[in-house]
Amino acid sequence: KKKKMTEMTYQREEEKKKETKKEREGKTIKSKKKKQKARDLIGFFILGVLNNFPYVVMIAAAKYLLKDYIGAVLLCNILPTLIIKIIAPFFMHYIPYNIRIIIVVIAAFISFHICAFVPISWIKLIGVVCASFGAGLGEITYLALSSYYHKNTVSAWSSGTGGAGLLGIGIYLLMTSFLKISPKWTLVIISIAPLAMMPVAFLLLSGAHNTKGFCTVSEYVEQDDEFEEIKQTPQKSIQDDDDDIRSPIYSPLTSPSIKGPTIEEVEQLEDSEDVELRIGEEKQSKIKAFLKGTPEKPGLLQRLKNLIPLLQYMIPLFVVYLAEYTANTALIPNLTYPNNGIFAEKDDYTVLLFSYAIGVIISRSSVNIIQIRQIWLLAAIQVIVFLFLLYDSMIRVIKSLYIAMAIFVFEGLLGGACYVNAFYLLSTESKPEFKEFNLGVTSVSDTLGIAASAVVSLWLQGFVGEHQLRFHSH
Repeated sequence: KKKKMTEMTYQREEEKKKETKKEREGKTIKSKKKKQKARDLIGFFILGVLNNFPYVVMIAAAKYLLKDYIGAVLLCNILPTLIIKIIAPFFMHYIPYNIRIIIVVIAAFISFHICAFVPISWIKLIGVVCASFGAGLGEITYLALSSYYHKNTVSAWSSGTGGAGLLGIGIYLLMTSFLKISPKWTLVIISIAPLAMMPVAFLLLSGAHNTKGFCTVSEYVEQDDEFEEIKQTPQKSIQDDDDDIRSPIYSPLTSPSIKGPTIEEVEQLEDSEDVELRIGEEKQSKIKAFLKGTPEKPGLLQRLKNLIPLLQYMIPLFVVYLAEYTANTALIPNLTYPNNGIFAEKDDYTVLLFSYAIGVIISRSSVNIIQIRQIWLLAAIQVIVFLFLLYDSMIRVIKSLYIAMAIFVFEGLLGGACYVNAFYLLSTESKPEFKEFNLGVTSVSDTLGIAASAVVSLWLQGFVGEHQLRFHSH
């Protein structure tokens, strides 16, 4: 009896030790995941700031680059972004994320130096094109990258892009207006900012997108509701098992859905016409997989079919950005407020852009507090705001800079809220296999709106200016 009692007591103690060990391991894992989540959220916020920073600075410096045709600067600042956003979702997944990030950094850095040191206006616009290319590639890369991380990384990224407006315009205004640094050297000094993207992306993020190596093409990962863990299907290397080495033409790297013959089997078939037949079948299988896809990875036809449901997000985004960027590009240059007390009249353009950026960062950071499903309503209100600003810019009803600043803060609130809620809804409601594609392709809509506003602004800026002169001359 004593022996049995001793054994039972020992077993209970061992079980308690095991349970205690499991609890400790569980707490350690939870703590580690919380830290990873915090790192990822901070990382995506910083990446949002740095990615949009060059794009915003180019808009703030538009009067320095091309004073009378700000619409042309905006056009060069958005067309490359538009082009890459349209074509990238169909092939960009073949390029490793980390390689894309390096390209984004190089394009942004070069853009500042071209705009600063080249004296010819049209060549300065090439610098603007480089900034646009980098921002567009960065946006589609980081939005798609967020599908590998916690769902709130979309909100963090969105807040960061809003912060880019505030930070970029604020720094430019501070350096040129208060510190009296020339626009040229302002651009040179702040050109170092995009370089910070590399340590953030490669060191700060937890690295869920490149678990198989720095330069490997990432595959779709399935995440649970709380993104507590990332589940990946392990892929066997073609050299993992010396007894089962596969022929290169059938390797998982080139055709993951087909398991090919061993090298011994290939040697047996070497002199046979069956080899050509097998290769032909593999090519047909590849084409079929590209067009129709698999349950885990949708093909081209499935992606095109999935575009129609996305219109409910894309149309409001297009309208919001068309209205607000037309106001910011064509109307603000015609709004001046002499004797405003704090800022010089030449700074009114930058001050109103800064006010707009304040509204954007507030609303883009609000999605975790309040979600708005009726994004079409935000678009409708934004159109009303634009029409009022158009009337004011032609007749000049508002005489106070501070009232105008409040209106542009409200304009930023509407635009930022539409953007962040559209992508939040997409991030939480998209089917897992379409999520990465949906986030990437929907980002085309706001770029289309900005591009359309740039074309409209080329005419509208001059038209409003001439109308002002005629109105006040009478």
